[in-house]
Amino acid sequence: MCGQSVPITDTACQKEFDSWQAGEKQWRDNRRVYANYFTYKGRLLPHVRRPDPPWWIQHYCEQEQADPSTIRPSVVCAAYDEYLRYDWTQHVEGPQSAVTYSSRVTQGGVGDYRGFTEFLLRNLHYDGGWTTGPRGSHAYGLFGTHLTLARAGRVHLWGPPGMLVIRRPERKIEVKMTWGVDLFLADLPLPFGPHKLPLYVSFAKVFGAPEQQAIQHKVNAGLDMLGFSVTLKR
Repeated sequence: MCGQSVPITDTACQKEFDSWQAGEKQWRDNRRVYANYFTYKGRLLPHVRRPDPPWWIQHYCEQEQADPSTIRPSVVCAAYDEYLRYDWTQHVEGPQSAVTYSSRVTQGGVGDYRGFTEFLLRNLHYDGGWTTGPRGSHAYGLFGTHLTLARAGRVHLWGPPGMLVIRRPERKIEVKMTWGVDLFLADLPLPFGPHKLPLYVSFAKVFGAPEQQAIQHKVNAGLDMLGFSVTLKR
């Protein structure tokens, strides 16, 4: 019962505090260098979860703050207050382009994969309503997905492994890979809630194994398709 029946200077309490501070430093070092990268230079990054402070610290520091005789906070409470105020997005020294999620870190911590989830919501496209042009082989794109790799304003670029399920006029179903360009059109209001659905028009080259072999022999192959895609968050 550190801070209650046992003073915080007790060896066991001090050991628990030091262990938390060591874990907090490890977490901050990871965030400062890797931001919210999921991989960096082709290497999967270790998942480091922000450690929770010892359970007794909050209660002890609330009591200390309420004590009128307290002139300055103890080392323990100063560290706890700094823990609550710390925002790792203001201290990034590594690849800064990775910082896409910049909400303030609060008590309880934020899992390292939250930034990666944010990246997927903004960049993973869901495709549908695709068709070929008036020339060449005809096909219809039923549904698929692709992931934005780069963007410049309203223009989004993506490459393999985008995937699209297509239907031939003879009712043959095929699964193809895609690469191409998206152009943001507008945010569509949803009938429920304040959220909107970003809508894009997509221009793509659609190809599979036969087209890959033809391309290797310097033959222009694949389907040129036009359609729409949406993301869950913009």
